[in-house]
Amino acid sequence: MNQIKVYNNISELEFTQEDVLAEFTDNANILEALVALKKFSLTFLVKQLFRNKRGDPLELLPFQSVLLDMLWHHKYPMVIATRGAGKTFMLALFAMIKALLIPGSKIVIVGAGFRQAKLVFNYVAELYYSSPIIQEAVQHNGGP
Repeated sequence: MNQIKVYNNISELEFTQEDVLAEFTDNANILEALVALKKFSLTFLVKQLFRNKRGDPLELLPFQSVLLDMLWHHKYPMVIATRGAGKTFMLALFAMIKALLIPGSKIVIVGAGFRQAKLVFNYVAELYYSSPIIQEAVQHNGGP
């Protein structure tokens, strides 16, 4: 069973630029080095890999970073948020990260109605087409 590390204060989460650069010097493959950065922060990995519609790095809001971390580390998370909080977008982003970091994983998008599943998939496609690094990483599979 995976152990989840509990941090008592924010200072335990800090890492230096040297820690990040060491990942790139240790790995010959740049994509493998980017994937290894997840141990520092999923939010940092998102900023490095994903782009928004304008081509700028995708930056998550603080509560979205917490939501992404919760989705990643808990087995059965329940997302309860208000309208406009980005639940659909965060589920699409989580599905993309899960597919990238755990090769061979099966991602199934299911909803009570076809509409919600279609919205999640549309965000997946939008993230894919906005991010050249993601396109290069999964081009052999034919896209979303």
